[in-house]
Parts: sequence; structure tokens; C-alpha cells
Amino acid sequence: MSPADPASILYRSHVAPKVPVTYQIWISLIATMDQNAEIGDIKEIVERDPGLVIKLLAVANSAYFGQSTDEGIGSLDEALMRLGSNEIIRLVGMLAFQDTTAEGLPLYGMGQKELTQLSVYTAMLMAHFATNENCRLTPGECYTLGLIRSLGHWFIQRALREQNISVRPYLGSLMEAHLWEEDLLRINHAEFAVNTLRQYRMPGKLLDPLAHYLRPHLAENTFCAHLLLSCTEQALRDFLPARLPAKSELEPDWYLHYTSQEDFDEFRTKSLKVIALLI
Repeated sequence: MSPADPASILYRSHVAPKVPVTYQIWISLIATMDQNAEIGDIKEIVERDPGLVIKLLAVANSAYFGQSTDEGIGSLDEALMRLGSNEIIRLVGMLAFQDTTAEGLPLYGMGQKELTQLSVYTAMLMAHFATNENCRLTPGECYTLGLIRSLGHWFIQRALREQNISVRPYLGSLMEAHLWEEDLLRINHAEFAVNTLRQYRMPGKLLDPLAHYLRPHLAENTFCAHLLLSCTEQALRDFLPARLPAKSELEPDWYLHYTSQEDFDEFRTKSLKVIALLI
């Protein structure tokens, strides 16, 4: 095995890796958010992968959407009409994320289940708080931001493997993984993700808070960067508390700055049930 070479890893961050077709479709759909795309345009993009259409219909007919056999959704046209394009884009994002990260994150001591739980819940939290007047992103964009937050870990894991580099898995606090990455590779997962996602033409308004969420004061969109940091830690609290830092600066009830306890409890209960159904 070769030792980790920071220069070569940095170079790999600027090279778009091969990803599943579902991921490519998801990126194409994200681009439509700013283009006022019509349902027909979205349908054309999704139909590039027949397997994705089948998966979408399966989820659309699940208890997640309260569908019963008698009123099931039988076509992509019907799914778009009844669920709306924004919901379809969210679902494609979730499916693309699962396809892309099927192996989990062994480099960080996480299987696919834990990774999906953390990422989808972070995305749902972000979308829930997107209605705040200080947020400059839509709920759909916030959901996407939450979902792509952990992709940098996967990109780093892939880059190390492609260069036949072996390192000991990181099993410490996931909120402090960037310090390990910077010490080992001179680049952290957020920076790596931004470099890579830029190759796929990910909108800059998503890349800014992603690049700086570990140090929100550096972001142009400080609110969303700080929100992403908070939602990430909340996801760890609910799904993987063993990977929390020994000391946290995040208040236990930080969310009360944005919502009521009753509203948050209702959202949390529903979200945890949804994730259990989808994973």
C-alpha cells in the first residue's frame, strides 16, 4: 500500500468520479430548480433510467405518502401530478444517495444504514427549518444541501482506494472528522465535496454553505452554513450518539430558536417513522 499523498488526493478532488446513473439524473434535476422547469421536462430526465422509475413508484405507493392499494400511483405522470416535482426531486436524491453510497463508509466506521439515516434525517431537518426568514434557500434546496453534506466522506474514501492508499478507519467524533482529514490529507470532506460537485455543475448557492459549514462564519450564506452544522449534530444525537463530540457548543434545545417544542416533537416523530419505512 502507498502512503497518503496530500497532493495526489487534492488532485483527485477535482476529478469527477464515476457515479450511478441515478446520481447523474439527480444532478440534472437539481439544475432545473432555477429554471422553472415544467413537469414534462422533469419526466424526460427521470425516464432516462427505467429502474429509477420503478423505485420511485414503489416509494410513492408506500406508507410514507399514505397510499393504499386501491388508490395506488401507477405511472410517473401520475406521481408527478399527485406528489409534485419538488417531492419527486427529493425522492430521486434519496435513491441516488443510496445507490452512490451502497458500501457505506467503512473508512469512518459506518455502514450504509447508519449513513443513510444520518444523511436523510439531516436533509429533512434542513428542509423543515428552510421556512425561516433568514434562509436564502428553498426547502428543496435545503434538503439537497443536507443530503450532500456527507458525500465528501465518500469521495475521500473512494480517492484513497483508487490510489491504493490504506489508512486506519476514523472512529472518533464525526463532528471532528475534518480535523483528522486535514491532518492526514490537508483537505476536509466539505472542501473535497465542493471541488468534486463543482465538476457536476452543482449550483454555487449550495456549494457555499457546504464548503464552510464546519466554520460558518466564513460562508456568504452564514445562516444556512450554521443550520447545516446544527442539523448534522442533531442527526447524530438521534441516530448515532456514540459518535458525538465529548463536548458540544450546540444547545440541547437549539431548534427552539426556529420553532416550538411541540412543532419539533411532531416533526421528529414523523421523520423517524418515515426513515424507518424508507430504509
